[in-house]
Amino acid sequence: MAGHYAYVTALQANSLSIVDVADPANPRVVGSVRDDNRLFAADGVVVSGNFAFTTSHQLEAGTDRSYLSAIDVSDPAHPHIAGSLNSFFLRGADQMDILGNYLFVTGNADHTFSVVDIGEPAVMRILSTIADDTFIGQSSYVDVEGSYALLTSADMNRLTLVDISNLNFPRIVGSAQDDLDLESALYVNVSGNHAYVTSPAGALTVVEIAGN
Repeated sequence: MAGHYAYVTALQANSLSIVDVADPANPRVVGSVRDDNRLFAADGVVVSGNFAFTTSHQLEAGTDRSYLSAIDVSDPAHPHIAGSLNSFFLRGADQMDILGNYLFVTGNADHTFSVVDIGEPAVMRILSTIADDTFIGQSSYVDVEGSYALLTSADMNRLTLVDISNLNFPRIVGSAQDDLDLESALYVNVSGNHAYVTSPAGALTVVEIAGN
């Protein structure tokens, strides 16, 4: 959501649609872009300025189709892909977060956390990556607050804190693991010194982040 537009990905249609929600009772699609390669199984989306960034979440028949795409939405009626990045580090990428000219994304297929330079959307590049089977695991969701990124790990029932003060060398500085309260941890949202984590089982857990 940005302004009076909602940006919606369609996993099965390999597309991103822009919906005018100025009149909530009568939302209407004003523009759409489809690409069966770069938007294959389009899933996560985040908007910054004139660009919407999408992840291609899934793989097909073992072929790496995990793209990060930058879509120019300056003309909502005619969105178009301005640039894309394909990497094994992005396999299984889902929800992301943005801080300035940098995008933070996890790849749950290879248990990675990456910082992507999106200063020039046409030529995005991965600045740094952490791979960790224990503290990152099958992580799909990330939220950034100040100098920290918080990642959930569904298979490890874990919430992990990553110091991103040096974007070239992010480092894991803390983690909380709980097989009950963080079971299949999924969405995470950070506010101040607290992280709010939800799970498919219907639980909401509040985690205090000491030192954040």
